[in-house]
This record gives sequence, structure tokens and C-alpha cells, in this order.
Amino acid sequence: MVKAEAESLANSVKRTSNLSERVSRKVRELDTAQSRINGTLESIDYIVNRTNAVDGVQQALQTEDYEAAAQYVNTLLQSEDKYGKVHQDSSIKQSEQQSRVSKRTSCLTDHASCCCHISFAWPCP
Repeated sequence: MVKAEAESLANSVKRTSNLSERVSRKVRELDTAQSRINGTLESIDYIVNRTNAVDGVQQALQTEDYEAAAQYVNTLLQSEDKYGKVHQDSSIKQSEQQSRVSKRTSCLTDHASCCCHISFAWPCP
């Protein structure tokens, strides 16, 4: 009787582990899609700001408003600095998140493979 219960518990843990892996995979896919969408939106924002700044510089130079042209150039440079910083930060954050997900998935898999390990610490060390 105890053996049957242990086997039932082990099967339950295995099914839960498989479900957890599938859910984790879907979450990673969604996170990747969200990161790509955010990156695309940032790129679009950068392009719009850059286009507006370039148009502003051209119009200011045509009217010989050099002060306005300088302001547009400054806006363009700030936009380029911001875009480069945002892109770099998002790449670092994505790498850190992927590392944490991999560690947790490994922990779940390790714990699920041992039917006698019922309570486990979360998060894993």
C-alpha cells in the first residue's frame, strides 16, 4: 500500500514537473516576445525623434536660425545617447532574467526527479 502511494506521489510530482516545464517555456517565449516588441517600439521612437530633429535642423538652416539648428542637433545627440543606453540596459536585463529562469528550472527538475524529496526550499540556492 505504501509503495503504491509512493508511486502515485512520484507520478504526480513528475506530471507537475512536466507541467511546470511547459509553463516555464511559454513564459520564456512570452518574455522574449515582449522584449522584442519593446525593442522595436524603442527603435521606432528613436527613428521618429531622429527624423524630427533632422527635419528641424534643415528647416532652421534654411531660415538661418542657427540657434534653433543647434538645439535640434543637441536633441539628436541626446536621442542617440538615450537609445544606446536603453538598448544596452535591456540586453543586460534579458540575460540576467534568462539566467534566473534556467537556475529555477534546473532546481525544479532536480527536485522532481527525487520522489522522496517532498519539501524543498524556494528559491533554490
